[in-house]
Amino acid sequence: MLSGVVRGSRGMIATSRYITGDVIHRLAGRLTAHPGKDTLAMGPQTHVKDPRVAHIRKTESPSAVVLGGVIYARTRIDVGEEITVPVDFF
Repeated sequence: MLSGVVRGSRGMIATSRYITGDVIHRLAGRLTAHPGKDTLAMGPQTHVKDPRVAHIRKTESPSAVVLGGVIYARTRIDVGEEITVPVDFF
């Protein structure tokens, strides 16, 4: 993964090809009970502040999912494509 600019806003761009089920990133960072612009939900009241995914966009049509603190490819993601996660997965 690589942080980059996508359509005028920041996002996460794949630097490797992923197929469905591939591990993209294992979340690591400070845990908090409160969501923030730079956090990613790991559970209903558990959020992680991981600088590597601080700019990952949330969308209704995600290319990845977060399960147990790991980001997995939900679909095939080619090099240069944006990695996104669900808007609300809890």
